[in-house]
Amino acid sequence: MRSRVLHPGGMDISLVRASIYDLPSRQRLDALVYDGSSDMQLWPGRGADFDLDERFGGRLQEALDAEVRQLPGKILPLFEVVRVGRGRLHCDFLAWVATRPPQSGTRPEPAPDQKGIARAVKAALHFASTRHVKRIGFGALGAGPGELPPAERLITIIRAAHEYEEQCAASGQATGIEEVLVCETLGATYQKVAAAVRDMAKIENLLAQAPAARSAAIAKRESTSSQSGAGRKVATRKGQKLSIQEVDAHRHSARPYSPGIRFTAGDWISHVRFGIGRVEDTSPGESTEQARVLFEDGVERRLVHARPE
Repeated sequence: MRSRVLHPGGMDISLVRASIYDLPSRQRLDALVYDGSSDMQLWPGRGADFDLDERFGGRLQEALDAEVRQLPGKILPLFEVVRVGRGRLHCDFLAWVATRPPQSGTRPEPAPDQKGIARAVKAALHFASTRHVKRIGFGALGAGPGELPPAERLITIIRAAHEYEEQCAASGQATGIEEVLVCETLGATYQKVAAAVRDMAKIENLLAQAPAARSAAIAKRESTSSQSGAGRKVATRKGQKLSIQEVDAHRHSARPYSPGIRFTAGDWISHVRFGIGRVEDTSPGESTEQARVLFEDGVERRLVHARPE
């Protein structure tokens, strides 16, 4: 389903059901926006930083360090933006916006609140508008301890982009940006956001348009990742979809996935990349035990489980 909204400044805002890392060539980004700490340090372990680093090619911290060394005091001031090379990302460059102070101690700094997310979005758009960026993309900024629900963060991003365009129009300035893509893969979250922003954004479901092709692309990418030892995925196949009601009912009680945990049929898990899933069955693999999990995107994936530490 897609609705069209025309904006006076010429900047289209689109909510897209797709991974920001897997957009089709026709929607290739000039800039991909990501928020993090002002010392530009990735937090170790699984999470949004891990996923970005993996898609970047595994050497993102080196690229961030090269940029931060050029900044006064080796700190990027809060809500300022720096351009980072693209690595293997499907874009021209990564736009890193600082939304939290330098990381310290044993826990990452708290995630930004709604005002902080909105401020980061406007800072990124202003940065892009001065650098001839035509298409810019956002995932759900603001991940981390105390984070707002993903739907609330995405709605905030779209509203902030809309406000930025209105402010530019009121001052008689064009944004220079042709399209803003706000991306989300999880069906339940996507639908909640779509219902809230239909008067501000186009609504585009890429997963519904070409599910077989996109599932094949995901399977190919994850098979390569598994062979390189970077992923936890060992196989994929198409399965029936979980209902939105089922997913919502288990979203907060699902057990976080870890390859060392033993799962059984009927268990619900939460995966940092694939979202909520239900374990269909388990079986021994060639060298490790595997759980077949049906995720909310309708794709069945075999994940390693019960792996000895």
